[in-house]
Amino acid sequence: MSDKVDIQKLSDLIATMGKVRSKRFLSTLKKESKIYSALSTEVGQTLLASAMSRIEDLLNKIAMDESTEEERAEYRALKKIIEKWAIELDSYKQKILTIV
Repeated sequence: MSDKVDIQKLSDLIATMGKVRSKRFLSTLKKESKIYSALSTEVGQTLLASAMSRIEDLLNKIAMDESTEEERAEYRALKKIIEKWAIELDSYKQKILTIV
């Protein structure tokens, strides 16, 4: 997530594409980049770090057989959320790569 968008490099890349590919690329960037943009912000990074820290704490409690039913439920919920983020980010990356 530390990748910064270099506008000049992006512009150069788009200039090498044909009209159809460049339109498709820009359309995909616009439509599909919400999760990437959200997780790239300072708030998004804080939320992601918090979620990852919490899931690690919960997993340790579960592994040590010290967790409550509520903590196991919280772990399952956080795991699903993080998996969804990962799938959406990967989907975004794959869409971009298929165009470029």
